[in-house]
Amino acid sequence: MKMGINLMKIKGKMTEKGFTQRELAEILGISIQSLNKKLNGKVEFVISEATKLIEVLDINDPENIFFNINLH
Repeated sequence: MKMGINLMKIKGKMTEKGFTQRELAEILGISIQSLNKKLNGKVEFVISEATKLIEVLDINDPENIFFNINLH
């Protein structure tokens, strides 16, 4: 069993709320390149970034995104 972040749900929320990577990176206080690496699973989000994502993207079920359990 592996736990991880459901990046597809974060990307879906970005689209739903109309955020570009540039806008979201600016809000998070990181570079576009850094956000891109995080959205592609190459680098983890830190707690402060995850907290800000929950707030900005209006995520109502953060445990299903940030503590996603893959049973494979």
